[in-house]
Amino acid sequence: MSQQDPYDPGYFGPAIQEQAPSQRLLYSRAARRPGFDAGSILWPLIFLLVHLFTSLVVQLVFVFRRVLVDPFLFEQMLEGNMTNYTNNVTELIYKDFAPAAIIYSLVQVLIYGLFLRSRQKRERFYVLTRPGRAVDWLSSLFMILGALGLAVGWMFLLDYLARNFTFWSDQIDVYGQLTSAFRADNIWLLTLGIAVMVPIAEELLFRGILLAELRRIVPTWLAIVFNALFFALFHANLVQGVYVFAAGLILASAYVWTESIWIPIFMHMVYNFMGSVVPSLLSGSEELSMLVSYVEMGLLAVGIIFTVILYKKRRQPSRKPIPVEASFPY
Repeated sequence: MSQQDPYDPGYFGPAIQEQAPSQRLLYSRAARRPGFDAGSILWPLIFLLVHLFTSLVVQLVFVFRRVLVDPFLFEQMLEGNMTNYTNNVTELIYKDFAPAAIIYSLVQVLIYGLFLRSRQKRERFYVLTRPGRAVDWLSSLFMILGALGLAVGWMFLLDYLARNFTFWSDQIDVYGQLTSAFRADNIWLLTLGIAVMVPIAEELLFRGILLAELRRIVPTWLAIVFNALFFALFHANLVQGVYVFAAGLILASAYVWTESIWIPIFMHMVYNFMGSVVPSLLSGSEELSMLVSYVEMGLLAVGIIFTVILYKKRRQPSRKPIPVEASFPY
């Protein structure tokens, strides 16, 4: 690749290249060289499994706590009446989802944070941590609201499809069971769990770790697409996967363009708050809920405008992780 190619894994940018315009970077033998290696697969795989394991363990702890204090559930488990027991377990997971999310997300944030801190000491630009400019914060807000409008439009389309096709009707039923987890008696627990802790954990995982590994081995635009695809597949639901893919594109793009992990964390918080907490608050008023939905759909056009603005204001060139020990030969 040409040394001026910003997709070259060893590209530092004009300011550094002026010091040695015709020379390549040197790496110590212990340094992790840019490009594909075992870590490109192992790190994402390990931390995706960590995410699933911690979530499952904490949710099961909450389930067993309820089973132990509920004689009826405990008796069903002992008698092996698994059909009713399994249904009840599912209901219990949904009932305690918010407090469970707070705990397992906190554990995940600590694990991912320690890993990212360690990697940042070894690889420059592994995680991008600029504070963000005013245009970054403003544009990202309307970008994610636009993504929310797209999700609302998708749900309106699904409502039509569900009335005419059995397949989509079944998918909506599955999705309805899933979203029932985002209803809680304690709105503060719901907000802290779904709109604060979960976004932080997921952004550190998907934008912090997964996107870093993708940025090391493929062009930035392709890393963004793959990252959004993994983000959608991870949610393992067709209805949710479509709008999560769109949100993933916006989150990953904003992260790369602003070089700030704080931006997608903020965007994800807004997205989850508007998509989960606000509907829970408005569940008693169908008219107000519909009004909010129409406003969100209208913000789609605004979101597109601000996406273009942020793209034009993006930081260039796109920086890829490189070893801290990298140096120019003399």
